[in-house]
Amino acid sequence: MKKTAVAISTATAVSLFVGGVWWYCFKEWAAWQDFAVNFVQEDGRVIDFAAGDRSTSEGQAYAMFFALVAGDKQRFEKLLRWTQDNLAQGDLHENLPAWKWGQRSDGEWGVIDPNPASDADLWIAYSLLEAGRLWHRDDYTQLASALIELIKAREVVNVPNAGPMLLPAPHGFTLEEGGWRFNPSYVPGFIVARFAQHDPDGPWREMQTTAHTLLKQAAPLGLVPDWYKVTAEGRVVVDPETGPLGSYEAIRAYLWAGLWPEYASDPWTPLQGLLEMLKTNGQVPERINTRTGEVENQAPVGFAGALLPYLDRLEDNTMEQALSARFVQETANLDPRDDYYDRVLILFGSGWFNERYRIVEHGKTSTRWSWNCCEILH
Repeated sequence: MKKTAVAISTATAVSLFVGGVWWYCFKEWAAWQDFAVNFVQEDGRVIDFAAGDRSTSEGQAYAMFFALVAGDKQRFEKLLRWTQDNLAQGDLHENLPAWKWGQRSDGEWGVIDPNPASDADLWIAYSLLEAGRLWHRDDYTQLASALIELIKAREVVNVPNAGPMLLPAPHGFTLEEGGWRFNPSYVPGFIVARFAQHDPDGPWREMQTTAHTLLKQAAPLGLVPDWYKVTAEGRVVVDPETGPLGSYEAIRAYLWAGLWPEYASDPWTPLQGLLEMLKTNGQVPERINTRTGEVENQAPVGFAGALLPYLDRLEDNTMEQALSARFVQETANLDPRDDYYDRVLILFGSGWFNERYRIVEHGKTSTRWSWNCCEILH
């Protein structure tokens, strides 16, 4: 379908006809610049002001990806250095990054929880892998390879009757009674596909199949839960801690699936239930009971941004136009430093919607600046 540009400002556009599609090229990505000014310190630390000014490996990882999409080499390097120096004991070749950094009870600032978060680890490795390829930086590629080896060694388990699967973290998700807790949004299909190409002897190709097999069982109505449990025998059951809730975690599963290219072979059925719910309710719910379909509250605007690629993939023009209209209206009124997570979802969704980037064959990222259609000022 023909897309309408969303939330673009202060940009000088030139148009170029390529393969029958008009691509609009801007000198800078205004939404990323706004995020960087408001959430990223000069030294490369990403700050979540709504959570005690903490920083997380997730925030660092997402910002690295956005910097890559923007062609922002200098800020990418700063984000990487801060992450390595403060979350990985100075060496990402040897250590996975701690997930949380902030002010401790004694008033000092530093690592609060050293347990790594595997989704952030995947995104950091993926961003490094793509930065190495697009910017011809062998050091980035080598660091990505080292991180991938650490992830394999510390964050992958074998699920009976399914296959290899990504633990949310090295500690705390293997249950005492046997079995594991998993998060569907932690395994973006395109990242796993990219790892499979880079590391063909690794567990990645099998993991993609495992993740979809388990999700299909965890989402019988096509509604993704935030978490689910797999027993020691390999049976998928409702998570004992969060129940059948689908909310702030699950929204990313729909986002990642929407970013996956049309020719990819990933099963789509476990994710289609949300579209029918959107048609029925006329708005995006904040909380969904994924086993009964009951909903609560209207979701924040970040959810609307995250779902733009999902709706485009399912070719629901009416709902897509309704969400994009709400997205444009409400993002204009957001406080510059309000809600880091909303801003992240907005950047992913609007960046894709405005064709700043695409996920292409083998899970690679194709950026607008790499298409040579406009001048990048970084």
